[in-house]
Amino acid sequence: MTPRTPSTATGRRLALATALAAVAIQLPIYDRWFGLLDEGYMLSLAADVRRGQVLYRDVYVDAPFPAAFHVLAAWFALLGTSIWAERVLAVVLFAVFAAASVRLATLLVPAFAAGAFAVLLLCYRIWAFPHWHVYSYSSLAVTLLALATLVVATAGLRPARWRLLGAGLLAGATVLSKQDYGLACTGALGLYLLLRLAVYPEEPDRLRRSFQDGLVFGLGAALVVGPVLAAIAAAGAWDAFVYQTVVSPLTSTRSGTYVELPPLLPLWRQDPALRAGIGSYFPAILQTLRWDEIAAGPAYRTGIAWDLALKAVFYGPYGVWWTAVAWWGLQLARGRGRPDALRLLVLAYAGGFLLAFNTPRDWVHLMMIYPPAMLLGCVLASDAAARLRALGRAALA
Repeated sequence: MTPRTPSTATGRRLALATALAAVAIQLPIYDRWFGLLDEGYMLSLAADVRRGQVLYRDVYVDAPFPAAFHVLAAWFALLGTSIWAERVLAVVLFAVFAAASVRLATLLVPAFAAGAFAVLLLCYRIWAFPHWHVYSYSSLAVTLLALATLVVATAGLRPARWRLLGAGLLAGATVLSKQDYGLACTGALGLYLLLRLAVYPEEPDRLRRSFQDGLVFGLGAALVVGPVLAAIAAAGAWDAFVYQTVVSPLTSTRSGTYVELPPLLPLWRQDPALRAGIGSYFPAILQTLRWDEIAAGPAYRTGIAWDLALKAVFYGPYGVWWTAVAWWGLQLARGRGRPDALRLLVLAYAGGFLLAFNTPRDWVHLMMIYPPAMLLGCVLASDAAARLRALGRAALA
């Protein structure tokens, strides 16, 4: 049973309220702390762009594609080059991301569940520190992907093709912001468009329409990525670009030692491997503000609660995704209804982020792939609640 979703007007109001709340909770803290490494790196390269330097040719870039630096440089052109301006952009990005995510939720679940998801997102903003606290290519990419997924969701089964073209443009911009998120999630959304009508045999010309939808989406992505790559080549930076964004990251990943997921076992005693790398697995906000007290407390020194909680958080997105696959797949196999297209879309959206969760698989990188899994979990919980209510009404009858 699919729960009743709120009206378009209600969904938009809830999304706007979420954006305002996201700004409100960030204002007291947005200018606290400073990240010399990642934040300083973004500020420095954006300032280089403002000075007319060509990325990759004149400035070495450690892995990312160029979009995030150019976006920040353009923002500096509006507000001036400063840490304050960069932090304002970080506030704006999270507000847009939260609003788009909640608007997507309103297309899938009732208003109460979407409101609960909004509250969960605002709490997530704190736990995701330092991401979202500062501007980064990850936060830009995640925001663009949320918008792209929302545009695909609002297109429906019989979309106006300009919507899919717009979603492709956003997805292409994501590839230029962070290539792993961009490529994995753009591929997942494209695969969804190609396969979504397969479970709707009553739709006329479904194979042709699916192919055309995927083609328009891919064209939108190509219209963004192609000219940027051509401009890099025209600037004489192509060889350096390929080395710095493709060859070097792949080489370092194969040869370096990066943090992996904490081992799942042992469960019922303290995990020496997790404890040895606790700096990578522990919530960054607690590590920054409360680590001394936590490490000296008996719950951490002698208990297993922290070990269990951290493993649950790290493996949670995978558990949610496979639960959705099993539940909806079983319904389809038994002929008890099929998941609607938007549920398949969220499944693809979350799956793309899980596919893109490369090393290092530590807390701060885990947090950036979490919201789609949170949304998927919200949908599963809402569906389960609707089914339980239906069973209760049947039992009462």
